[in-house]
Amino acid sequence: MRFARILPDFGQTPAVESWGNIDFIVVFFHHCAYCTSTAHASEGGVRQEWVPLFEKYTVDLVINGHNHQYERTDVIKAGKVARKLPIGGTAYPESDGVVYVTAGAAGRSLYAFSAPQSYEGHENEVESVASFINTKDGKQNETVAWSRVRYLDYSFLRVDVKPAPKGRHTTLTVRGIAETGEQVDHFTVARRAK
Repeated sequence: MRFARILPDFGQTPAVESWGNIDFIVVFFHHCAYCTSTAHASEGGVRQEWVPLFEKYTVDLVINGHNHQYERTDVIKAGKVARKLPIGGTAYPESDGVVYVTAGAAGRSLYAFSAPQSYEGHENEVESVASFINTKDGKQNETVAWSRVRYLDYSFLRVDVKPAPKGRHTTLTVRGIAETGEQVDHFTVARRAK
């Protein structure tokens, strides 16, 4: 199992196809491209500059911190929900798009959401969530449909990888785990092994 990391200078990064037998591309950094926290929400600069690159290079999973909570999106492509990703669902980034997780609830005081919590065993599906995006010109209100899981207590991520023979789907299973050990989210990312 080999992972790739995308280097900060995307312009000089070779095409993914030339990286060899890489199973998954997972990107992690601080500010959130997609988050509905009432404290910071989404960062417009990240969406504008980085998200198109994640789609170009077929990134499987983006993990952010910054906001002190757990939130997970549906599968997003071109700024919209490409496919709903329910708890326990599977995403296929090669055709669907990218899943974004905010995993910042591991230590400091927690933030709030503008919508009710919705997590494993306590689903509270809503059609849209009122939020905002930070831009160079200030906050801009937005209503989003991509906020799938929202959990507001201390938590962390667990990631398990299951390799597969060439041509079959290798899987990356992501779990949101509460400090009690209870699972609050789980989903799978599948990619055809090379």
